[in-house]
Amino acid sequence: MTLYERLYEDMKTAMKAHDEVKLGVIRMSIAACKNYKIEKYGVEEKALSDEEVLEVLAKQLKQRKDAVSSYVGASRQDLADKEHHEASLISEYLPPQMTEEELKKIVADTKQSLGITSPSEMGKFIGAVMQQVKGKADGTVVQKLVKEALQ
Repeated sequence: MTLYERLYEDMKTAMKAHDEVKLGVIRMSIAACKNYKIEKYGVEEKALSDEEVLEVLAKQLKQRKDAVSSYVGASRQDLADKEHHEASLISEYLPPQMTEEELKKIVADTKQSLGITSPSEMGKFIGAVMQQVKGKADGTVVQKLVKEALQ
């Protein structure tokens, strides 16, 4: 079963369980996948690969996390809690995140294999690391570790 099919099955389950929050999150995720298909391929009929669905879900998760920090900054804890709950529901579909220690090892290995020595090569460095950890690590954490490795 593909990840997209799993979303549809979970949507049916949420409908039967009358779980409005989960149902809303899944529907928004499915809609985001459909929009992605139309943007990328110009048609809705083409099936997305699991990697593409993961990319869409990771973007959805990042939006929720950004909203949480915005709501906390605006002293709207009720809305922050709602977004945090939605983020946890989306996280169920994503692969487990790598630990900082695992990321540090990948950053060190990548730095050595590419022979990176100066901060001017940061873009190339981050790109290479992100290719290896696609969907398994937050880009801001990777960026922080790359900056540390270059100092």
